[in-house]
Amino acid sequence: MRLTKGGEDTTFSGITEGEKLRVKIATAIALIRHGFVENIGRHPGLLILDSPAAEEMPDSDLATMVEALIAVTEEAEMQIFVATRNTSPLVDLLPPASRIVAEGDNYVW
Repeated sequence: MRLTKGGEDTTFSGITEGEKLRVKIATAIALIRHGFVENIGRHPGLLILDSPAAEEMPDSDLATMVEALIAVTEEAEMQIFVATRNTSPLVDLLPPASRIVAEGDNYVW
């Protein structure tokens, strides 16, 4: 896949692991949004992201991603699970009713 990064042409294999993850998530969000807006496709309305911050994703990028996920849920009936040890952006952006956070030695499940 050809990409433009910082005004320079590159390929998907030429970007960092964190950038690859962000491109994959952005692509999934765009496809889901388009499918629901155009009433095409058969997406089940469930998206699971496991440890998105594991790929050296800065907090600001994680927050931007969460904001985009919140926006897509306003346009399409979606359930989105984000499993991460970096809960700060999620706690800051999501209301208590929309999140489950394990604290201390507790488990989510």
